[in-house]
Amino acid sequence: MKNTGLISFLAFGLFVFQSCQSTITPTVEINAAEKDFKNTPVFMNIEKSQFKSFENLCLYANGDYIAAQAEEISPTHIRLWWIANIPAGEKRTYSIQSQCNNHDEIFSWQSATENSKILLHNGMPLIGYEHPTFDLSERELTYKPFHHVFDPHKSIHITKGPGGLFSHHRGIYFGYNQIRVDGGEPVDIWHNHYGEHSEHVRTIREFTGPVFGGHTVEIEWRDTRAQTFARETRTLKVFHENDQMIIDFHSVLEPVDAAVVELNGDRHHGGVQFRAANEVSENSEETFFTRPPQIQHLSPFSEIEGDEMYDLPWNAMSYILNGEQYNVAYFSHPSNPAGAEMSERRYGRFGEFFPFKITPEQSLEVKYRFIVTKGQAPSVETLQQQYENFAEKLNYEIRN
Repeated sequence: MKNTGLISFLAFGLFVFQSCQSTITPTVEINAAEKDFKNTPVFMNIEKSQFKSFENLCLYANGDYIAAQAEEISPTHIRLWWIANIPAGEKRTYSIQSQCNNHDEIFSWQSATENSKILLHNGMPLIGYEHPTFDLSERELTYKPFHHVFDPHKSIHITKGPGGLFSHHRGIYFGYNQIRVDGGEPVDIWHNHYGEHSEHVRTIREFTGPVFGGHTVEIEWRDTRAQTFARETRTLKVFHENDQMIIDFHSVLEPVDAAVVELNGDRHHGGVQFRAANEVSENSEETFFTRPPQIQHLSPFSEIEGDEMYDLPWNAMSYILNGEQYNVAYFSHPSNPAGAEMSERRYGRFGEFFPFKITPEQSLEVKYRFIVTKGQAPSVETLQQQYENFAEKLNYEIRN
């Protein structure tokens, strides 16, 4: 369990009866206490029965209407998302309104090719999902699905695809280079030298609306005989507000026809990692890292290894691409397995690795958040607060 250094806060939902209506109007109050919420995605779970329709919901607070988006999470409940902006020490009360039509911004998906889709925000590209069909004769181009990240204002990738320095590192991706299925020979779902690979199977769900876009996809991990030994359910949710992109990565990995799948490797070739565009490797001397307070004494222009890099709650990398500085924060949720080792490379890659065993009784679930900005690197204080907003669950109580 990671040391989060969290500041607690309280949020609760009240159901207030209106004298002139027979329906119930949910009201949410958030007490920010000592915690700032600045362009922060938050949510609460609500019973579907409270609304005739939850397609066009919004929030009303302090004379303003705020876009909201419902995510169906069960036959009886929805999860209502919005972007919160609450200064520390203030309370904010929101009433939930239905049949709202005041949302000018929208997230949507667009097909780029047969095996590539792009998530757009008001027509600007944010995320590319590359999911080629594996072909041994074109192994280098097809052995893993991954997510590209765009600069939405320039429509260019700020992450790397196939080729370049260390072709096996691509965009935002997940895998391990030393896997044993029921004690068998090692399988490498990172370099994929001998035909082993991971492959997109289907899109389970796509998210579109005024607050976020994203999807849930199913990916199979396959050995050198093309036999599936693990199934991954990967969800991305993407928020874009005031030149800040927030990417929430959630994955569940389960074994298929195996008693135990041992996930192992090393910090450079395992886990969930981010790889910047290949051009960054050509001016790597300009790349630097911003780290949590406990290791701020270490040089930001060094690649740190060893005991100080275990179980870090977050890390951030800044790099130069086409003459502009991009900053990527990497937040590891406190529910992720302990013993994770952070990897840093100034050519433009970082992320954490931990070994794990999955069985029919125990799957692997991981949660990460990436925050992408341009210009001056965010301060340690800003990153720590953003991490706390991600790591701390929004608690609330429903009252009648």
